[in-house]
Amino acid sequence: MSVSLIGPSRRGGGGASSSSPWFLGAPVTKAVGVCAAVGYVACETTKLTDGDLGLDAEKILNEGQYHRLFLSNLTFGTVGELIFGLAVLCPLSRRFEREMGSRRYGTFLLYVNVLSAILILTLSPLILSELSSSSTDASIVRPGPLPLLGALLHLYRKYTPRLHPKFIGALGFDFSEKAVAYFFALQAIFSGGWGTFLPVTFGAMAGAAVTSVGMYEWEMPQFAYALAGAAGGGLVDEDGGSQIAISRRHAGGAAAAGAGADARGPRAGPGPTAGGGAGAGAAMGAPGGGGGFEVPPSPPPPSEDAIAQLTAMGFDRDAVVRALGHSDNNVEMAANRLLSGGA
Repeated sequence: MSVSLIGPSRRGGGGASSSSPWFLGAPVTKAVGVCAAVGYVACETTKLTDGDLGLDAEKILNEGQYHRLFLSNLTFGTVGELIFGLAVLCPLSRRFEREMGSRRYGTFLLYVNVLSAILILTLSPLILSELSSSSTDASIVRPGPLPLLGALLHLYRKYTPRLHPKFIGALGFDFSEKAVAYFFALQAIFSGGWGTFLPVTFGAMAGAAVTSVGMYEWEMPQFAYALAGAAGGGLVDEDGGSQIAISRRHAGGAAAAGAGADARGPRAGPGPTAGGGAGAGAAMGAPGGGGGFEVPPSPPPPSEDAIAQLTAMGFDRDAVVRALGHSDNNVEMAANRLLSGGA
């Protein structure tokens, strides 16, 4: 069963323009990055260590230190993990949040954290006690958003195609552009030994479970979204001229036009409707209409370079052109459409 992670309002969207805020369209990602950076500074200032924040089943159950359930994913344990972890986590998180939508992505993040915490608390003590040469902190894994990193790496591996299979060559082997992200991720994954490897692994397992079952589609209570919006309202970047904003207007206008067409009946052809064509103009916000959307400019035809990248992956040229047209010439999103059979 194929899983589509792209939200309806973002299927036609590309990326933000170069002048747009980097976190535009990704407030959840911005919150994760800010919490990790500020949390690390706070931990260094207050002298908190990994042993004070890590998920320790014994201390949670026997000593009632339930704060570990909420603080363990707040920030990384070392400055190296912080730098390399955020260098991979933020770009991947921003990309998938923009494709899934902040609400669905927030739901995905919640379920990943809950499932990975269950796996860490139940399996990590058994694994670490067998692997550790001493019993000191044998049941503690390193703190940080490591499970989220693992879940994002799973999405990146499964849903991001290799656009340049021979991007890097070393020792007679060719590596794609995805190897760069994997290289930086490995620095964070193995920096703390098993204490960092296990939460990333459990996070990848949780991410696979959430996407395979479609749990990110499960709606949370409305008050949860309202509370999150009120708490993170200051983290939302606005830029009405960005490609994301244009894509949202385009999606909304297309939906309004489609609804008007359905109400009038089938179109007689590619020209105006049989009813005179006024309804479509009104729905799209044309002069004299009552709609609130402006007609965005049509995207330029796809470049031959973009077409060549996708046809080199084995796709038919006509299908490639259609997919690029539906994706505002965004090569990655067009490749996702082709791989999921939606071109």
